[in-house]
Amino acid sequence: MALGTFAVRARPLPFTEPIQSGLDTVRGARSESAQRELLDALERLRFVGVASAPGKPAVRRVIEEAWFTGAPLSVRFRREDGSVSARRVRLDSVVMKRTTTLLDVVDVETAERRQYPLHGVDSAHVVAASDFTGERAPR
Repeated sequence: MALGTFAVRARPLPFTEPIQSGLDTVRGARSESAQRELLDALERLRFVGVASAPGKPAVRRVIEEAWFTGAPLSVRFRREDGSVSARRVRLDSVVMKRTTTLLDVVDVETAERRQYPLHGVDSAHVVAASDFTGERAPR
C-alpha cells in the first residue's frame, strides 16, 4: 500500500489511475479500523524525491489507452521554442526518468522515431483504425 501510494503521489508512471483504483480496492477489503490504521501508518511514511512532471490528466488517460491497446494516436506537442507540432504516432515505449516521463513514439507517416516529454503533449486522441493502415509498433 505504501509503495502504491508513493507511486501515485510521485508519478513515476504516467498511469496513476489504475494504481489508485487497485489501492482503493485493497483498502476497501479491510475493516474500518484496519483502514484507519493503514491511513495513519501511511501518513507517517515520508518519501522524498523529485516528482516527475505529470502531464495533463486527459492526455495521460489517452496515452494509457494507447499503451494497453496498441492504438495509434494523434498528438499535439509543444516544442521547447513554444511552437506546436501535430503528429500521428504509435507509442513504442515509455521512459520514466526522475524528473520527467518520456514517450518514445514512431511517426505513422514517416516511420521516424521521436521522443516527447509527456508534459509537453498539449492534447492527444486515439486514431480510429479506419483512419490508419500499418502494423502495431513493437514493444
